[in-house]
Amino acid sequence: MWLKNIQVYDPILQQYDDSCVHIRNHLITELLPDLPKRLSKETVLDLKGYYLYPGFIDSHCHLLGFGASLLEKNLFETPDPSRWFEPMQADTRDVLVYRGWSEDIIGFTPTKQLLDSLGIDKPVLLTRKCGHAGIVNTKTLQTFSLNQYHQLDGTDLSTGFLTEKALLSLYQQMQTCKGSQEASLKAAYQACQRFGICSVHTEDCSISTLETVIPLLRTTPLHLHEKILVNSPEEMDQAIEFCKKYPDTDTFSFGSFKVYMDGSLGAHNANIMHAYSDKPDQHGFSFYTTDELIRFIQSANHHKKQLAIHVIGDQALEKCLQAFEYVASHSDSAMIHRLVHVQMASSDQLSRIKKLPLFINIQPAFAEADRQMAVLRLGSARLAEIGYPYHDIAVKQIPFSISSDAPVETMNPFLILSHAERFMSRKEAFFAYSVAGAIQSHFPNSLGVLKPGSYADGFILPYDLFSVTTEQLADIIPSHLLSNGEICSLNSTTGEVL
Repeated sequence: MWLKNIQVYDPILQQYDDSCVHIRNHLITELLPDLPKRLSKETVLDLKGYYLYPGFIDSHCHLLGFGASLLEKNLFETPDPSRWFEPMQADTRDVLVYRGWSEDIIGFTPTKQLLDSLGIDKPVLLTRKCGHAGIVNTKTLQTFSLNQYHQLDGTDLSTGFLTEKALLSLYQQMQTCKGSQEASLKAAYQACQRFGICSVHTEDCSISTLETVIPLLRTTPLHLHEKILVNSPEEMDQAIEFCKKYPDTDTFSFGSFKVYMDGSLGAHNANIMHAYSDKPDQHGFSFYTTDELIRFIQSANHHKKQLAIHVIGDQALEKCLQAFEYVASHSDSAMIHRLVHVQMASSDQLSRIKKLPLFINIQPAFAEADRQMAVLRLGSARLAEIGYPYHDIAVKQIPFSISSDAPVETMNPFLILSHAERFMSRKEAFFAYSVAGAIQSHFPNSLGVLKPGSYADGFILPYDLFSVTTEQLADIIPSHLLSNGEICSLNSTTGEVL
Protein backbone atom coordinates (compact mmCIF):
# COMPACT_ATOMS: atom_id res chain seq x y z
CA MET A 1 0.00 0.00 0.00
CA TRP A 2 1.12 3.53 -0.82
CA LEU A 3 0.09 6.75 0.93
CA LYS A 4 0.96 9.60 -1.41
CA ASN A 5 1.18 13.37 -1.07
CA ILE A 6 1.05 13.29 2.71
CA GLN A 7 3.00 15.46 5.15
CA VAL A 8 5.01 13.08 7.36
CA TYR A 9 6.20 14.49 10.68
CA ASP A 10 9.65 13.63 12.01
CA PRO A 11 9.71 14.26 15.81
CA ILE A 12 13.52 14.03 15.91
CA LEU A 13 14.15 16.69 13.26
CA GLN A 14 10.88 18.45 14.21
CA GLN A 15 9.89 18.94 10.59
CA TYR A 16 7.52 17.69 7.88
CA ASP A 17 8.41 16.04 4.60
CA ASP A 18 5.98 15.83 1.70
CA SER A 19 6.24 12.10 1.11
CA CYS A 20 4.92 8.97 -0.47
CA VAL A 21 4.91 6.20 2.13
CA HIS A 22 5.13 2.53 1.18
CA ILE A 23 3.79 -0.04 3.65
CA ARG A 24 4.21 -3.80 3.47
CA ASN A 25 3.87 -6.52 6.12
CA HIS A 26 3.15 -4.04 8.93
CA LEU A 27 6.32 -2.07 8.21
CA ILE A 28 7.23 1.12 6.42
CA THR A 29 9.55 0.11 3.60
CA GLU A 30 10.07 3.39 1.75
CA LEU A 31 9.57 7.15 2.10
CA LEU A 32 9.97 8.82 -1.27
CA PRO A 33 9.30 12.33 -2.60
CA ASP A 34 7.32 10.84 -5.50
CA LEU A 35 5.70 7.54 -6.41
CA PRO A 36 7.88 5.17 -8.44
CA LYS A 37 7.06 5.32 -12.14
CA ARG A 38 6.37 1.60 -12.20
CA LEU A 39 4.05 0.26 -9.53
CA SER A 40 2.90 -3.24 -8.80
CA LYS A 41 -0.81 -3.75 -8.30
CA GLU A 42 -1.03 -2.09 -4.90
CA THR A 43 -3.52 0.26 -3.26
CA VAL A 44 -2.58 3.93 -3.60
CA LEU A 45 -4.30 6.45 -1.34
CA ASP A 46 -3.96 10.12 -2.21
CA LEU A 47 -3.85 11.98 1.12
CA LYS A 48 -2.98 15.45 -0.11
CA GLY A 49 -3.75 17.98 2.61
CA TYR A 50 -3.33 15.43 5.41
CA TYR A 51 -0.60 15.04 8.06
CA LEU A 52 0.83 11.74 9.31
CA TYR A 53 2.37 11.43 12.79
CA PRO A 54 4.03 8.54 14.63
CA GLY A 55 1.61 6.88 17.02
CA PHE A 56 1.73 8.01 20.62
CA ILE A 57 3.59 5.83 23.10
CA ASP A 58 2.02 5.93 26.56
CA SER A 59 5.10 5.03 28.56
CA HIS A 60 3.34 4.42 31.86
CA CYS A 61 -0.23 3.25 32.41
CA HIS A 62 -2.24 0.35 33.82
CA LEU A 63 -3.97 -0.97 30.71
CA LEU A 64 -6.31 -3.52 32.30
CA GLY A 65 -7.18 -1.11 35.10
CA PHE A 66 -7.92 1.59 32.54
CA GLY A 67 -10.17 -0.76 30.59
CA ALA A 68 -11.99 -1.79 33.75
CA SER A 69 -12.58 1.88 34.61
CA LEU A 70 -14.29 2.36 31.25
CA LEU A 71 -16.67 -0.51 31.94
CA GLU A 72 -17.57 0.08 35.58
CA LYS A 73 -20.11 2.53 36.98
CA ASN A 74 -18.70 5.90 38.06
CA LEU A 75 -20.04 5.77 41.59
CA PHE A 76 -18.57 9.12 42.58
CA GLU A 77 -20.50 11.39 40.23
CA THR A 78 -22.42 12.27 43.40
CA PRO A 79 -20.86 12.90 46.82
CA ASP A 80 -24.05 11.66 48.52
CA PRO A 81 -23.37 8.09 49.77
CA SER A 82 -27.11 7.35 49.96
CA ARG A 83 -27.17 7.54 46.17
CA TRP A 84 -24.42 4.90 45.89
CA PHE A 85 -26.75 2.19 47.18
CA GLU A 86 -28.86 1.74 44.05
CA PRO A 87 -26.00 1.14 41.58
CA MET A 88 -24.27 -1.11 44.11
CA GLN A 89 -27.45 -3.11 44.63
CA ALA A 90 -27.89 -3.50 40.87
CA ASP A 91 -24.25 -4.55 40.30
CA THR A 92 -24.16 -8.29 39.53
CA ARG A 93 -20.48 -8.81 40.30
CA ASP A 94 -19.52 -11.00 43.26
CA VAL A 95 -17.00 -8.41 44.46
CA LEU A 96 -17.77 -4.72 43.95
CA VAL A 97 -14.78 -2.53 43.09
CA TYR A 98 -15.18 1.17 42.27
CA ARG A 99 -12.29 3.51 41.61
CA GLY A 100 -12.16 7.28 41.50
CA TRP A 101 -12.95 8.94 44.83
CA SER A 102 -10.78 11.59 46.39
CA GLU A 103 -11.39 14.13 49.10
CA ASP A 104 -11.58 17.00 46.62
CA ILE A 105 -14.14 15.11 44.50
CA ILE A 106 -16.58 13.90 47.18
CA GLY A 107 -15.52 16.17 50.05
CA PHE A 108 -14.64 13.46 52.61
CA THR A 109 -12.85 10.16 53.16
CA PRO A 110 -15.24 7.17 53.21
CA THR A 111 -15.04 4.63 56.03
CA LYS A 112 -15.91 1.00 56.66
CA GLN A 113 -18.73 2.17 58.89
CA LEU A 114 -20.25 4.25 56.08
CA LEU A 115 -20.10 1.33 53.65
CA ASP A 116 -21.61 -1.04 56.21
CA SER A 117 -24.51 1.38 56.72
CA LEU A 118 -25.46 0.95 53.05
CA GLY A 119 -26.35 -2.69 53.74
CA ILE A 120 -24.61 -4.28 50.75
CA ASP A 121 -24.04 -7.98 51.51
CA LYS A 122 -21.01 -8.32 49.24
CA PRO A 123 -17.34 -7.37 49.54
CA VAL A 124 -16.95 -3.72 48.51
CA LEU A 125 -13.74 -1.85 47.71
CA LEU A 126 -13.68 1.87 46.98
CA THR A 127 -10.24 2.65 45.56
CA ARG A 128 -8.96 6.19 45.77
CA LYS A 129 -8.33 7.91 42.43
CA CYS A 130 -4.56 7.59 42.85
CA GLY A 131 -4.76 3.81 43.39
CA HIS A 132 -2.69 3.99 46.60
CA ALA A 133 -5.49 3.85 49.15
CA GLY A 134 -8.88 2.21 49.44
CA ILE A 135 -11.85 1.69 51.75
CA VAL A 136 -13.49 -1.69 52.34
CA ASN A 137 -16.58 -2.86 54.18
CA THR A 138 -16.75 -5.50 56.91
CA LYS A 139 -17.79 -8.17 54.39
CA THR A 140 -14.47 -7.67 52.59
CA LEU A 141 -12.51 -8.16 55.80
CA GLN A 142 -14.50 -11.32 56.54
CA THR A 143 -13.96 -12.71 53.04
CA PHE A 144 -10.28 -11.96 52.43
CA SER A 145 -7.18 -12.37 54.60
CA LEU A 146 -5.95 -8.90 55.54
CA ASN A 147 -5.43 -8.99 59.31
CA GLN A 148 -1.65 -9.14 58.98
CA TYR A 149 -1.61 -5.68 57.41
CA HIS A 150 -3.31 -3.81 60.26
CA GLN A 151 -1.25 -0.73 61.21
CA LEU A 152 1.27 -1.46 58.41
CA ASP A 153 2.09 1.48 56.09
CA GLY A 154 -0.93 3.39 57.35
CA THR A 155 -3.50 0.61 56.92
CA ASP A 156 -6.22 0.76 59.60
CA LEU A 157 -8.70 -2.11 59.47
CA SER A 158 -10.87 -0.53 62.18
CA THR A 159 -11.95 2.11 59.65
CA GLY A 160 -11.50 -0.11 56.59
CA PHE A 161 -8.65 2.06 55.29
CA LEU A 162 -6.12 0.12 53.18
CA THR A 163 -2.87 1.29 51.66
CA GLU A 164 -0.15 -0.18 49.48
CA LYS A 165 0.71 -3.76 50.59
CA ALA A 166 -2.74 -4.44 52.02
CA LEU A 167 -4.40 -3.06 48.90
CA LEU A 168 -2.12 -5.04 46.60
CA SER A 169 -2.78 -8.22 48.57
CA LEU A 170 -6.53 -7.66 48.30
CA TYR A 171 -6.35 -7.20 44.54
CA GLN A 172 -4.30 -10.37 44.21
CA GLN A 173 -6.77 -12.36 46.33
CA MET A 174 -9.69 -11.05 44.28
CA GLN A 175 -8.08 -12.35 41.07
CA THR A 176 -10.39 -10.81 38.46
CA CYS A 177 -11.89 -13.51 36.25
CA LYS A 178 -10.49 -14.05 32.75
CA GLY A 179 -13.70 -12.92 31.05
CA SER A 180 -13.59 -9.59 32.84
CA GLN A 181 -9.93 -9.14 31.95
CA GLU A 182 -10.64 -9.81 28.28
CA ALA A 183 -13.45 -7.24 28.27
CA SER A 184 -11.19 -4.71 30.01
CA LEU A 185 -8.39 -5.26 27.50
CA LYS A 186 -10.76 -4.82 24.57
CA ALA A 187 -12.19 -1.58 25.99
CA ALA A 188 -8.69 -0.22 26.63
CA TYR A 189 -7.49 -1.12 23.12
CA GLN A 190 -10.47 0.58 21.52
CA ALA A 191 -9.80 3.73 23.54
CA CYS A 192 -6.16 3.69 22.46
CA GLN A 193 -7.30 3.53 18.84
CA ARG A 194 -9.46 6.63 19.30
CA PHE A 195 -6.52 8.52 20.72
CA GLY A 196 -3.89 7.49 18.16
CA ILE A 197 -1.96 5.49 20.77
CA CYS A 198 -0.12 2.59 19.16
CA SER A 199 2.13 1.43 21.99
CA VAL A 200 1.89 1.36 25.79
CA HIS A 201 4.18 0.50 28.66
CA THR A 202 1.81 -1.13 31.11
CA GLU A 203 1.95 -2.48 34.62
CA ASP A 204 -0.72 -5.15 34.93
CA CYS A 205 0.76 -8.09 36.76
CA SER A 206 2.79 -9.28 39.70
CA ILE A 207 4.31 -12.66 40.46
CA SER A 208 0.94 -14.07 41.56
CA THR A 209 -0.89 -13.02 38.36
CA LEU A 210 1.72 -13.78 35.65
CA GLU A 211 0.03 -17.02 34.63
CA THR A 212 -3.26 -15.34 33.71
CA VAL A 213 -2.20 -11.85 32.60
CA ILE A 214 0.83 -12.41 30.34
CA PRO A 215 -0.90 -14.79 27.88
CA LEU A 216 -3.84 -12.36 27.67
CA LEU A 217 -1.73 -9.28 26.98
CA ARG A 218 0.08 -11.08 24.16
CA THR A 219 -3.19 -11.20 22.20
CA THR A 220 -3.62 -7.44 21.70
CA PRO A 221 -2.55 -5.67 18.46
CA LEU A 222 -1.02 -2.87 20.54
CA HIS A 223 2.74 -2.88 20.98
CA LEU A 224 2.96 -3.65 24.69
CA HIS A 225 5.94 -3.33 26.99
CA GLU A 226 5.05 -5.07 30.25
CA LYS A 227 6.50 -3.98 33.60
CA ILE A 228 6.17 -6.78 36.15
CA LEU A 229 5.66 -5.68 39.76
CA VAL A 230 8.13 -7.32 42.15
CA ASN A 231 8.63 -7.04 45.91
CA SER A 232 12.10 -8.59 46.16
CA PRO A 233 15.09 -9.55 44.00
CA GLU A 234 14.02 -13.17 44.46
CA GLU A 235 10.73 -12.38 42.71
CA MET A 236 12.77 -11.03 39.81
CA ASP A 237 14.36 -14.48 39.46
CA GLN A 238 10.92 -16.10 39.43
CA ALA A 239 9.62 -13.70 36.77
CA ILE A 240 12.65 -14.30 34.55
CA GLU A 241 12.07 -18.06 34.68
CA PHE A 242 8.36 -17.69 33.96
CA CYS A 243 8.85 -15.37 30.99
CA LYS A 244 11.14 -17.87 29.28
CA LYS A 245 7.88 -19.61 28.31
CA TYR A 246 6.69 -16.43 26.60
CA PRO A 247 9.42 -14.96 24.39
CA ASP A 248 9.02 -11.46 23.03
CA THR A 249 6.97 -11.00 19.86
CA ASP A 250 6.47 -8.12 17.40
CA THR A 251 3.75 -6.71 19.66
CA PHE A 252 4.74 -7.85 23.16
CA SER A 253 7.89 -7.51 25.22
CA PHE A 254 8.79 -7.97 28.86
CA GLY A 255 11.60 -5.57 29.55
CA SER A 256 11.11 -4.01 32.96
CA PHE A 257 10.57 -4.73 36.63
CA LYS A 258 8.38 -2.32 38.60
CA VAL A 259 9.14 -1.39 42.20
CA TYR A 260 7.11 0.96 44.41
CA MET A 261 9.36 3.15 46.55
CA ASP A 262 6.52 5.16 48.12
CA GLY A 263 2.82 5.92 47.76
CA SER A 264 0.98 9.04 46.57
CA LEU A 265 0.76 12.65 47.63
CA GLY A 266 -3.03 12.53 47.78
CA ALA A 267 -3.05 9.56 50.16
CA HIS A 268 -0.38 11.13 52.42
CA ASN A 269 1.94 8.17 51.85
CA ALA A 270 4.47 9.69 49.46
CA ASN A 271 7.71 9.91 51.46
CA ILE A 272 8.61 13.61 51.82
CA MET A 273 11.43 15.36 53.67
CA HIS A 274 9.31 18.04 55.33
CA ALA A 275 6.11 17.03 57.12
CA TYR A 276 2.77 17.26 55.35
CA SER A 277 1.31 20.74 55.68
CA ASP A 278 -2.14 19.34 56.51
CA LYS A 279 -0.78 16.48 58.69
CA PRO A 280 2.26 17.93 60.48
CA ASP A 281 3.09 14.66 62.23
CA GLN A 282 3.44 12.68 58.99
CA HIS A 283 6.16 12.32 56.34
CA GLY A 284 4.74 9.35 54.47
CA PHE A 285 7.01 6.31 54.15
CA SER A 286 9.37 4.44 51.87
CA PHE A 287 8.83 0.74 51.31
CA TYR A 288 12.55 0.00 51.05
CA THR A 289 15.78 1.21 52.56
CA THR A 290 18.63 2.43 50.40
CA ASP A 291 20.47 -0.87 50.94
CA GLU A 292 17.42 -2.89 49.89
CA LEU A 293 17.05 -0.78 46.77
CA ILE A 294 20.71 -1.37 45.92
CA ARG A 295 19.94 -5.10 45.83
CA PHE A 296 17.04 -4.48 43.42
CA ILE A 297 19.27 -2.46 41.10
CA GLN A 298 22.08 -5.02 41.18
CA SER A 299 19.66 -7.86 40.45
CA ALA A 300 18.08 -5.95 37.54
CA ASN A 301 21.56 -5.28 36.13
CA HIS A 302 22.40 -8.97 36.48
CA HIS A 303 19.30 -9.93 34.48
CA LYS A 304 19.89 -7.06 32.00
CA LYS A 305 16.39 -5.76 32.68
CA GLN A 306 15.30 -2.21 33.32
CA LEU A 307 14.10 -1.25 36.80
CA ALA A 308 11.17 1.20 36.79
CA ILE A 309 10.82 2.76 40.24
CA HIS A 310 7.65 4.54 41.32
CA VAL A 311 8.89 7.55 43.29
CA ILE A 312 6.88 10.64 44.19
CA GLY A 313 8.21 12.19 47.41
CA ASP A 314 11.56 13.98 47.62
CA GLN A 315 12.70 11.81 50.55
CA ALA A 316 11.95 8.63 48.61
CA LEU A 317 13.79 10.15 45.64
CA GLU A 318 16.81 10.87 47.84
CA LYS A 319 17.02 7.20 48.82
CA CYS A 320 16.77 6.20 45.15
CA LEU A 321 19.57 8.55 44.17
CA GLN A 322 21.83 7.30 46.96
CA ALA A 323 21.23 3.73 45.78
CA PHE A 324 21.90 4.50 42.11
CA GLU A 325 24.98 6.55 42.96
CA TYR A 326 26.37 3.64 44.97
CA VAL A 327 25.73 1.11 42.19
CA ALA A 328 27.17 3.44 39.53
CA SER A 329 30.38 3.80 41.54
CA HIS A 330 30.71 0.03 42.01
CA SER A 331 29.57 -1.28 38.62
CA ASP A 332 30.17 -0.81 34.91
CA SER A 333 26.67 -1.97 33.91
CA ALA A 334 25.27 -0.32 30.77
CA MET A 335 21.65 -0.63 31.95
CA ILE A 336 19.61 2.57 32.01
CA HIS A 337 16.84 2.46 34.58
CA ARG A 338 13.72 4.55 34.98
CA LEU A 339 12.22 6.83 37.64
CA VAL A 340 8.44 7.01 37.30
CA HIS A 341 6.62 10.21 38.39
CA VAL A 342 9.27 12.36 40.21
CA GLN A 343 6.55 14.77 41.35
CA MET A 344 8.90 16.39 43.88
CA ALA A 345 12.59 17.13 43.33
CA SER A 346 15.03 19.82 44.30
CA SER A 347 17.35 21.43 41.77
CA ASP A 348 20.27 19.53 43.31
CA GLN A 349 18.43 16.20 43.00
CA LEU A 350 17.69 16.88 39.33
CA SER A 351 21.36 17.68 38.70
CA ARG A 352 22.31 14.35 40.29
CA ILE A 353 19.77 12.49 38.13
CA LYS A 354 21.35 14.11 35.08
CA LYS A 355 24.69 12.47 35.96
CA LEU A 356 23.23 8.97 36.39
CA PRO A 357 22.10 6.35 33.83
CA LEU A 358 18.44 7.19 34.40
CA PHE A 359 15.33 8.07 32.42
CA ILE A 360 12.40 9.94 33.96
CA ASN A 361 8.77 9.29 33.14
CA ILE A 362 6.41 12.22 33.91
CA GLN A 363 2.66 12.84 33.86
CA PRO A 364 1.91 16.54 33.13
CA ALA A 365 -1.81 15.98 33.74
CA PHE A 366 -1.03 15.53 37.46
CA ALA A 367 0.02 19.15 37.83
CA GLU A 368 -3.46 20.34 36.88
CA ALA A 369 -5.43 17.53 38.54
CA ASP A 370 -3.51 17.88 41.83
CA ARG A 371 -3.51 21.68 41.89
CA GLN A 372 -5.73 22.17 44.96
CA MET A 373 -4.70 19.00 46.77
CA ALA A 374 -0.96 19.65 46.38
CA VAL A 375 -1.24 23.07 48.04
CA LEU A 376 -2.93 21.43 51.04
CA ARG A 377 -0.31 18.68 51.27
CA LEU A 378 2.84 20.78 50.77
CA GLY A 379 1.92 24.41 51.29
CA SER A 380 2.28 27.03 48.56
CA ALA A 381 5.96 27.83 49.17
CA ARG A 382 7.15 24.21 49.23
CA LEU A 383 5.04 23.33 46.21
CA ALA A 384 6.53 26.21 44.20
CA GLU A 385 10.04 25.17 45.25
CA ILE A 386 10.05 21.45 44.43
CA GLY A 387 6.63 20.40 43.11
CA TYR A 388 6.04 19.07 39.58
CA PRO A 389 9.52 20.03 38.29
CA TYR A 390 8.73 19.19 34.66
CA HIS A 391 10.01 22.49 33.25
CA ASP A 392 13.35 22.08 35.03
CA ILE A 393 13.62 18.47 33.84
CA ALA A 394 13.19 19.67 30.25
CA VAL A 395 15.57 22.63 30.66
CA LYS A 396 18.28 20.45 32.22
CA GLN A 397 17.84 18.05 29.25
CA ILE A 398 17.34 15.02 31.46
CA PRO A 399 15.99 12.21 29.24
CA PHE A 400 12.25 11.96 29.91
CA SER A 401 9.06 10.60 28.42
CA ILE A 402 5.43 11.62 28.90
CA SER A 403 2.60 9.30 29.86
CA SER A 404 -0.89 9.22 31.36
CA ASP A 405 -0.78 6.80 34.32
CA ALA A 406 -4.35 5.92 33.31
CA PRO A 407 -6.73 5.21 34.96
CA VAL A 408 -5.39 7.68 37.55
CA GLU A 409 -5.82 10.45 34.96
CA THR A 410 -7.08 10.70 31.40
CA MET A 411 -5.43 8.61 28.70
CA ASN A 412 -6.16 11.25 26.05
CA PRO A 413 -2.70 12.26 24.75
CA PHE A 414 -3.99 15.43 23.10
CA LEU A 415 -5.35 16.69 26.41
CA ILE A 416 -2.09 15.70 28.10
CA LEU A 417 -0.13 17.63 25.46
CA SER A 418 -2.16 20.69 26.37
CA HIS A 419 -1.14 20.24 30.03
CA ALA A 420 2.49 19.71 29.02
CA GLU A 421 2.60 23.12 27.33
CA ARG A 422 2.82 24.69 30.79
CA PHE A 423 6.32 23.25 31.01
CA MET A 424 7.73 22.86 27.49
CA SER A 425 7.04 23.44 23.81
CA ARG A 426 4.51 21.26 22.00
CA LYS A 427 7.20 19.74 19.79
CA GLU A 428 9.30 18.84 22.85
CA ALA A 429 6.23 17.24 24.41
CA PHE A 430 5.42 15.28 21.24
CA PHE A 431 8.99 13.94 21.13
CA ALA A 432 8.58 12.84 24.75
CA TYR A 433 5.28 11.15 23.85
CA SER A 434 6.74 9.21 20.93
CA VAL A 435 10.49 8.84 20.39
CA ALA A 436 11.40 9.02 24.10
CA GLY A 437 9.00 6.22 24.96
CA ALA A 438 10.55 4.02 22.28
CA ILE A 439 14.04 4.75 23.60
CA GLN A 440 12.98 3.90 27.15
CA SER A 441 11.66 0.51 26.04
CA HIS A 442 14.71 -0.14 23.83
CA PHE A 443 12.86 0.12 20.49
CA PRO A 444 14.33 3.40 19.17
CA ASN A 445 14.25 2.45 15.50
CA SER A 446 10.93 0.65 15.19
CA LEU A 447 8.49 2.67 17.31
CA GLY A 448 7.89 6.40 17.76
CA VAL A 449 9.22 7.25 14.30
CA LEU A 450 8.09 6.82 10.68
CA LYS A 451 10.98 5.64 8.56
CA PRO A 452 12.00 2.56 6.55
CA GLY A 453 12.09 -0.41 8.88
CA SER A 454 9.79 1.06 11.53
CA TYR A 455 6.34 -0.26 12.33
CA ALA A 456 3.59 1.38 10.28
CA ASP A 457 1.85 2.82 13.33
CA GLY A 458 0.56 6.37 13.47
CA PHE A 459 -2.39 8.70 13.19
CA ILE A 460 -3.55 11.15 10.54
CA LEU A 461 -4.99 14.64 10.92
CA PRO A 462 -6.49 16.95 8.27
CA TYR A 463 -4.46 19.84 9.74
CA ASP A 464 -1.10 20.62 11.32
CA LEU A 465 -1.02 19.46 14.95
CA PHE A 466 1.37 22.28 15.81
CA SER A 467 -0.80 25.07 14.43
CA VAL A 468 -3.92 24.57 16.57
CA THR A 469 -4.36 26.42 19.86
CA THR A 470 -3.80 24.84 23.26
CA GLU A 471 -7.55 24.99 23.88
CA GLN A 472 -8.24 23.12 20.62
CA LEU A 473 -5.80 20.32 21.42
CA ALA A 474 -8.06 18.59 23.93
CA ASP A 475 -10.84 18.09 21.36
CA ILE A 476 -8.72 16.51 18.63
CA ILE A 477 -9.81 13.18 17.21
CA PRO A 478 -7.61 11.72 14.44
CA SER A 479 -9.31 11.31 11.07
CA HIS A 480 -7.47 8.02 10.44
CA LEU A 481 -5.49 5.47 12.40
CA LEU A 482 -2.53 3.58 10.97
CA SER A 483 -2.10 0.41 13.01
CA ASN A 484 0.11 -2.55 12.13
CA GLY A 485 0.20 -1.40 8.54
CA GLU A 486 -3.56 -1.07 8.11
CA ILE A 487 -5.36 2.25 7.75
CA CYS A 488 -8.87 2.90 9.02
CA SER A 489 -11.11 5.93 9.36
CA LEU A 490 -12.32 7.17 12.75
CA ASN A 491 -15.68 8.73 13.55
CA SER A 492 -15.04 12.48 13.88
CA THR A 493 -17.32 12.70 16.94
CA THR A 494 -16.74 9.49 18.89
CA GLY A 495 -13.39 8.36 17.54
CA GLU A 496 -14.76 4.86 16.92
CA VAL A 497 -13.32 2.88 14.02
CA LEU A 498 -15.57 3.06 10.96
